[in-house]
Amino acid sequence: MKFKNEVSKTLMGSLYSRAKDEYDDLSVLACDYIRKNELASGGYYKHAVQRTEIMDREVTKLIEQFPDATYVNVGCGMCTRFYRLDNGRLKWIEVDFPDVGEARRAVLPNEQSKRHYFAGKDLNSESIDDLKADFVIAEGCLMYLEPRAANAIICYYDGIYEVCGSNRKDFPGKWKWKYNWETMDLNVIAKYPFWHDTSDHWVMRIEHGKLGNKKS
Repeated sequence: MKFKNEVSKTLMGSLYSRAKDEYDDLSVLACDYIRKNELASGGYYKHAVQRTEIMDREVTKLIEQFPDATYVNVGCGMCTRFYRLDNGRLKWIEVDFPDVGEARRAVLPNEQSKRHYFAGKDLNSESIDDLKADFVIAEGCLMYLEPRAANAIICYYDGIYEVCGSNRKDFPGKWKWKYNWETMDLNVIAKYPFWHDTSDHWVMRIEHGKLGNKKS
């Protein structure tokens, strides 16, 4: 099995970075599998580990406030956040391209329980509305989506988001993908950040006024 698109391959950067820092045992295991099977290659990015630490902290606060909510982790890649933060009560849905699901099933614990499962979707053409999210978690994902698709998520669902305010759309090096979208105006972003790095990536909590902004 090979990843069928270039965006799926970008999961390796953050995964390899977590594994190199021994952030958690599952990240090390997943990284070894991806590298052994030559599904993707990636370099070490210290900011990716810092970002993960900040998002873990803020998602933990959200879970403490809403312990029984449904959390949808869009563009999950090989994210292992559920295994670190699960409280035994929440519902957690991993969302990414179907081929990413194949890789997750090969190496991570069973993800087809009622409380934790993978949903294969191309977020540029498929909605997450059917998943009935109370909150969305988006790390390293939205900048690869078409503006329409990204706005359909971030402008409606409460959650913890990493967004990109960079004007640099082409990523240097071997990758064949582009940043499609600067998520929000920086004047808006600057009011709410938990974290900001030198390439204009931001982590923030976005709220639209109430728990469970579910479309009927």
